[in-house]
Amino acid sequence: MAYQESWSEMLAKIRAEYPTWTRSTAGSTQSWITLPYGTSTTWYGMAFTSTGPRVELYFGGPDAAANLAEFERFTEHRQLLDDGFGGSIQFDPLPGKKACRIHIDRLHGDVLDADSRGEFLDWFVSTMAKFRPVTQRIRATLESTT
Repeated sequence: MAYQESWSEMLAKIRAEYPTWTRSTAGSTQSWITLPYGTSTTWYGMAFTSTGPRVELYFGGPDAAANLAEFERFTEHRQLLDDGFGGSIQFDPLPGKKACRIHIDRLHGDVLDADSRGEFLDWFVSTMAKFRPVTQRIRATLESTT
């Protein structure tokens, strides 16, 4: 129930501040939610992990080789992402898994801490607000070269 309440509140905040990010209205009962990136095989994610909140770009289509190839094409523009976002970005090819991801972690926080919910939601939105425009610029660059 804590996830669903948090994500419902998050989606309301996103729709109020960044209405083009998603049309979703129902909060997930899972520890994560996804937002569209612009392709069916890659999406943005926000998650409560065991170490704290995470914002990510997830390459998760059905073809592991295609996911890795797109991840590698994206990481060729790592300098643009680092310059546009700042530090603390992790590039994780997830060896042995089908998917890959690029993520930013906040190394503390628990969804069950209701007193900190507003702080977490603000972190998710402000982090995505910095991450999304840069990743969309890289996406446009990649699309123009194919």
